[in-house]
Amino acid sequence: MVSAVNNNLAGLTVTANGGTGGNALANEPHGPGGGGGGGVIFTSPGANTSAVGGASGQTSDPLEPFGATAGSNGTTSNINNINGVSSGAECLLPELTITKTTSTPGPIIKPGQATYTITVSNAANLSDASDVNISDPLPSGFTFDASVNPTIELTGGATRTSTSNPPNGAEVATFGSFTIPGGGSVAITFTTNIDENAPNGVYNNPATATYTDATNTTKSVSYDPANPDEDVQVGSNVPTDPERLRGLKRITNVFRNGVPISGINFDTFIDDPNDPIDNLPGWFQLSPVGVFNISPQLPLQTGDEVEYTMYFLADGNRPVENVRFCDPIPQGTTFLPDSFGSGSGISINLSGTETVNTNSDDGDSGSFFAPGSQLPANNFCPSQDNPTGAVIGNLGTINHTLGTNFGFIRFRVRVD
Repeated sequence: MVSAVNNNLAGLTVTANGGTGGNALANEPHGPGGGGGGGVIFTSPGANTSAVGGASGQTSDPLEPFGATAGSNGTTSNINNINGVSSGAECLLPELTITKTTSTPGPIIKPGQATYTITVSNAANLSDASDVNISDPLPSGFTFDASVNPTIELTGGATRTSTSNPPNGAEVATFGSFTIPGGGSVAITFTTNIDENAPNGVYNNPATATYTDATNTTKSVSYDPANPDEDVQVGSNVPTDPERLRGLKRITNVFRNGVPISGINFDTFIDDPNDPIDNLPGWFQLSPVGVFNISPQLPLQTGDEVEYTMYFLADGNRPVENVRFCDPIPQGTTFLPDSFGSGSGISINLSGTETVNTNSDDGDSGSFFAPGSQLPANNFCPSQDNPTGAVIGNLGTINHTLGTNFGFIRFRVRVD
């Protein structure tokens, strides 16, 4: 009896032929012997088999069987035809295999997530593996994410006899319990969180399935982490623009005698052909509307109020920390201190939420420093003498993820 785990014995020859009967010699008082009968062979499909009976012996002169007969042919058959196999008798013990793959090979920017699939299979025509528990000790810095329900796929008659999933934050992901018949399998897909402090590199680790066979013996099978199918790369080999902040300045209105001037539409986006930044895809969250200059055909006049808006967008691979901003007041103009309320001449938009800021250096995100006044330490103004005045913003940390990575700073001046 020969069985293959993959149910295929192509290229194998199995022989159980009967032996040839002995010949009679002239000086012996006995006749020739009969041939031996062929054996019994059961195999998985694909094998070449032979179980023919042996030829009888003969007398030496003349060559006569003298009553001896050849052996009868034996039996060759598929292993599935063994009595009891088709009726569910457990004749062959289970043989489990385990594989692990990932759909998120990376590079994954921290903090991030990785998704894995572990598949445990039992070979065809074998008995059930019961009390199957699947365990994955996650790499350092990875934890199980219970907010994403694991997907359990049962095939070939496999069943889940009891439900046990890892708790949120578990460092070892253990799933139980299952019964896997011959030809059946269990596939589990689950999600892990990657800590922001996990070192950059390629991560892999083994997974193990324990089970009980028909002899009530507990066995285990493990996945070899040397297989690259489940490798996850955290971070990039060569960081490219790990943090990045983009900026665009536009004129978003001009008021004359308290009324917006006619002839200019400040509410539409105008592409500056000399500046590729205004075409970045992240601007769909906050279109940088306005004009980048005023046409000479519509010259500004003394007393006109000009509104400036500085748009920003963080589109790198991680948050931008300690963001500070300085915009000197243009020469020939005067900062308007009450544009958005008494003592509030600065408006700041962070991720779609617009707030009015006072002009004083009082701890909010925006401040105005009058011409000639001392600028705060660690500012980025081009001239520390501050000849025309400056609007300074302290925006803190700007996130890099969509929905939280954009905004603007806005103020107005009067043409002298």
